[in-house]
Amino acid sequence: MSDRPTTASSTRPAGAARSQPATPAAGRRSVGPATSHSSRGLDTGLFVVFLLIVFVLFVQTAQDAFQLGRDRAILKNRIEQQVNTVTESQNVRAQLEAIAGDTAMLAEAGNQNAIQLRDFLAQQGVTIRPPAR
Repeated sequence: MSDRPTTASSTRPAGAARSQPATPAAGRRSVGPATSHSSRGLDTGLFVVFLLIVFVLFVQTAQDAFQLGRDRAILKNRIEQQVNTVTESQNVRAQLEAIAGDTAMLAEAGNQNAIQLRDFLAQQGVTIRPPAR
């Protein structure tokens, strides 16, 4: 015998080794890359999850855009309402200042009712002055 270790092909007859292809033994599984079926299923599952995440993000973004548009319209409406209120309050203030100025002028001229009103307002912490000339 030789110093070489014996292999399965060396123990078979020469003609038998060439006529039968080498296959794994029955009951044994071959070790190799995953089959295309399980890999394809995993890819499809990941794609579905990714697609679902993208869809949810799209829906959330659309909802946020709609809500922001609605909030903007509400704010614009309220600002328009405040413009009218501010304009009215400015008119009332101008009228009140005119009345207070005229009352102060009457008090300087010696009108008793205007003097009483000026003194009463001074007690309340309100100072009225005649308009600048």
